[in-house]
Amino acid sequence: MFNLKKWLRSAHPNNKMWYFTEYSIRFDGNDSCERSLQTQAITAEGAQAFEKAGEYVMRVHFENNKLTRVEEYYGVEWSDRELEPDEQGFEYRPIPVHPVFYFEYQAKGVHQLGGNCPDHFAIPHHLNLPVSIQYIGRISKSDPRFNWIPFDELHLVYPLFAGIDPLFLDYSNPLEPIILNDFQSVHHTFKCVTPVTYIEFERKNFGSRPITLDTGYGITTLEPGIGRGGVANWIQHPDIPRCPKSGNVMRFLAQFETTDLKTVKKVNVGPEDPKIQNYLDTLNFWCDGDLFVFLEPESKIMCLLIQNT
Repeated sequence: MFNLKKWLRSAHPNNKMWYFTEYSIRFDGNDSCERSLQTQAITAEGAQAFEKAGEYVMRVHFENNKLTRVEEYYGVEWSDRELEPDEQGFEYRPIPVHPVFYFEYQAKGVHQLGGNCPDHFAIPHHLNLPVSIQYIGRISKSDPRFNWIPFDELHLVYPLFAGIDPLFLDYSNPLEPIILNDFQSVHHTFKCVTPVTYIEFERKNFGSRPITLDTGYGITTLEPGIGRGGVANWIQHPDIPRCPKSGNVMRFLAQFETTDLKTVKKVNVGPEDPKIQNYLDTLNFWCDGDLFVFLEPESKIMCLLIQNT
């Protein structure tokens, strides 16, 4: 039933609202909060689509620029979350709001997953890294959703066969990125992969599209994709990086789910352990994980990390 009093209260010019799909954020003004404020807020339209699909949504209410209420939707109904003592009095300010969009394979898509590393791009190496780095694909600035990146094409690389902290790369020269990590601690399970190993995956083009809803079988869900942009969907806890060069919170670029793209070429691979064969046969991110990509467009520093279940 339409509630005029509630509508008038929400429409008051002194009342403002933020929307998030990250449930762990606390509005206490600390650094973790600031990283989320810079990267995780979504549009009202996006929040409505997530709600229709039964996905988690958070509504953050402000009156006279003071935090007054946090509502959470867990797929059935809205409920209030009790404010923590250090959230009392948290002040409103304008923050970046991000339209969520999805990736899907498209024959004429301007982006690419897998494929041969182009001759004009130099995959970086590091003396302390015991494995090679694989070519993941590229993102094109010709897609209007990525018109903010400072290059025509952004080539993505990652050492898929090493357990490392987030990888930081300096793309001041976008065709010859430099590794910023020192790699003092690297978990190296894949002994068959060495610094001179080359592994190539089949290529597929992809593009971006807005959120779409699937209403099949009388149930509304989000139309799946191969990844997403706008706002990260964290598998574990938020791990939003700051740029090691500028100190700025880095901008979320893209998230890619583990793919079924097959390995098409292996060079200098040692004896393969059958227990890890599935890791070597497809372009996957630690078998069932997602690859998260961040970019600081001013310093041209990129950060890549993987989370899995």
